[in-house]
Amino acid sequence: MHKLLGSEADIHKFDPIEYDLRTPPNPRNGVVYRGGTGDSPYILFQPRDLDRSISFSKGVDLDGEDIPIQVQELFGERTLLGLEHPEASGSKRCCYFQGKTGMTQTHPKVGWPSWMGAAI
Repeated sequence: MHKLLGSEADIHKFDPIEYDLRTPPNPRNGVVYRGGTGDSPYILFQPRDLDRSISFSKGVDLDGEDIPIQVQELFGERTLLGLEHPEASGSKRCCYFQGKTGMTQTHPKVGWPSWMGAAI
């Protein structure tokens, strides 16, 4: 992905993944990572019971600001600050947050922006 997007070479050492930081993850979708071994170079994470129980999700950027989500509707586009998941089996709420892969206390200005985790 880095080659396709023309990412700077020094960024490759931090993370092999180019993230879409404008769109928060959807807990209803599975995720494929390249990182397996041998005949199975990919790892697929399927939504678990916990993921399926999330009825609302949103994302925040590196500054802790809400990430607006553009949604196509019948009469145009609308901006949301989170997604409702009416098919959820529960009423949990989830906030995905960004961080920097490779950033350390001794190197606070380096790193590759990525989705680092979530609070449910």
